[in-house]
Amino acid sequence: TESCQVLFSATENREGLTAELSAFEYEFGGYSIDGKLEWIYYYSTSVLPDASLGYRGDRQANFVKGEYPEVVLPMAESFELTANRTQHMVISVTSGKDAPAGMYRASLDIKDSGGQVIKTAYVYAYVWDFTLPDAPYSASLFCNASYGQSTYEDYYNYLLDYKLSSYVLPYEITDSRADAYMSDPRVTAFVIAGGKDMYAGIMGATDEETIANYQKVMSNEDWAKKGLFYYTDEPYGAGLYNVKTTYEYVTNLLGTTNIRNITPFGQSYADEECQAKGIDSVKFIEPYINVWCPISIAYHTRAEGGTWSPARSVLEYGEYPDRAAAYRERGDEIWWYVCNAPDEYYANLFTWYQGVVIRDLMWQQYFNNVDGLLYYAVSMNWDKISKYQFDIFNGDGTLLFPGEKFGYSGPCASWRLVQLRDGFDDFDYLRMAEELVGREAVMKVVNKVTTGMLEYTADYRVVEAARDEIAKIIIDAAENR
Repeated sequence: TESCQVLFSATENREGLTAELSAFEYEFGGYSIDGKLEWIYYYSTSVLPDASLGYRGDRQANFVKGEYPEVVLPMAESFELTANRTQHMVISVTSGKDAPAGMYRASLDIKDSGGQVIKTAYVYAYVWDFTLPDAPYSASLFCNASYGQSTYEDYYNYLLDYKLSSYVLPYEITDSRADAYMSDPRVTAFVIAGGKDMYAGIMGATDEETIANYQKVMSNEDWAKKGLFYYTDEPYGAGLYNVKTTYEYVTNLLGTTNIRNITPFGQSYADEECQAKGIDSVKFIEPYINVWCPISIAYHTRAEGGTWSPARSVLEYGEYPDRAAAYRERGDEIWWYVCNAPDEYYANLFTWYQGVVIRDLMWQQYFNNVDGLLYYAVSMNWDKISKYQFDIFNGDGTLLFPGEKFGYSGPCASWRLVQLRDGFDDFDYLRMAEELVGREAVMKVVNKVTTGMLEYTADYRVVEAARDEIAKIIIDAAENR
């Protein structure tokens, strides 16, 4: 899927306008692809003017009043323009596996209230001569939601369209209806059982349910590669013991240590007490974790100015990226996560970042050789959205919106979710190219986008050019095989 923006304005107020998008017609005829036209809802707040500027003394001095795009809404039957005020639409097109490679063209017609065309623009899409896999190369675990008449399954399926898997399946694992989801290649991970006090207990399971879930998942090799146990979240201090005790609980219950166990952890030291005692949390949980999921700043090493790992830990155990490489060698999986941290100016999913910075996160994931992304929520602050307010601050934990808040029904994407989808596509390109020409060759292109956790481009043209370069690598390498 690719999207392009449509920005337009008028010198005087206009009402009753309509927009029509034709199908994308193949340059040699005989094939077309339907596009989708949507409207972007803006809201006003204090924003950071440029995520690439870095800290400049007083952080609050970087905030200015502004408006930015946030909610992607279905296109209305008609719309109006306020004089000298830019409006924003987005055109999206998804090519199927059978789409012939080459150039496609669609036309966008803007009509006045009388139905007369007053502006026509041509929109082009180029289909590369290769196909992305059904299963994303990056695994994911994102919390899900539901709202009004739209069910959890509706929202689950919507996230799958954006290449994201949710914590729990739409049905109990032992329900036969769950089989199709566990077999769906787009589903890259799901929780077998987890903490009863976490996320409103959505992952909680009784002993009997845990055993039954595990036995069913392990009966299918593909399902077993996706099923996880998720009992602890950001453990600190004495909470580190919960990683140990929950691991012992479930392995004793199941009579096996053959489990995939994940716990997001926010920093490599727990608190002042643990530091004083020389306790390194990574070392402490090492026997109990095989899906490693630190916050992304774990990859900002002390040598580059990062402070995630205490100096004592670095001296004794080394930097986290090196430790993660060793865990990978022993067969562990390497994930990471972001949430309301890391703060500016690390790449994250914040509203006041340029969209390209959100895509950069997935280029950094490849740069650091990370396999999966975890994110804790998609529906935070929905209670702060109404006809009279729209308060989501920096958008942390808010990647979807209920259409009912805007006069529609069902889930609606955020503009940031569109960028994240493109980032997942970018990651697919990178991993496909690596399989063809090796990681070293791909990294030469990746380094044009990012060379470190605080070293990344804020220029979308750089990312687009790098992505196109990777596409050419894929095509050339495939042709030479």
